[in-house]
Amino acid sequence: MMLNRSTQNEVDECLASCLPEFSHINHYWDRQREMVIAKILPGEFYMTTEHVAIATTLGSCISACIWDEITGSMFTGDTFGVSYREFDKGNEVYIFPSTSPVQFDPEALIQSIEKLIIYRPKRVCLTHFSAIDPTNKVVDQLIDGIHFVSRLAKEYASHKEAEEIIEDEMMSYFLKGIKKIGNDDLEFCRDRLKLDVEINTQGLIYWQQKISSN
Repeated sequence: MMLNRSTQNEVDECLASCLPEFSHINHYWDRQREMVIAKILPGEFYMTTEHVAIATTLGSCISACIWDEITGSMFTGDTFGVSYREFDKGNEVYIFPSTSPVQFDPEALIQSIEKLIIYRPKRVCLTHFSAIDPTNKVVDQLIDGIHFVSRLAKEYASHKEAEEIIEDEMMSYFLKGIKKIGNDDLEFCRDRLKLDVEINTQGLIYWQQKISSN
């Protein structure tokens, strides 16, 4: 597609202002939307402060994170995990990773979390659920959880009773963490976590099956 001078300038300006690590990303002008598009391929990530739309290939897993510099808020999607406000005890929160995406990659997820924290957000706004203070304790808790569930998947995904074993181990780990912050209503918490544990387990097993098939 031929670009006129003004649209080409828009693309060039966007490339000039983007961070060096994203200069390889394909930026192009979309005539229908009349704006610059950044095309993200599987395994890539992208950040910008410019008015740019993000496009992915069909079937890609994407979690968009939006930085609000004025309020110091980072909107994290599922990247910064899942945390229920009804589990809170005073200022203590419990957070755990989401492993449901079929492209789950623990190393990439941890790298994304570390990049978010570089911005020193006053709060992270989770899709599930609400805003929390991303203290060092919370970040460590989330990354420890990623390591734990990753080890579960590697150890048990090929077992004939993989789902049952991983679900039981994951639920026990989550409930232990919740009790540690002072929440003793574990039956309520177990019921609240049931669907999350099931979905997380499916994602972990698929992750290991995909690795085995390559």
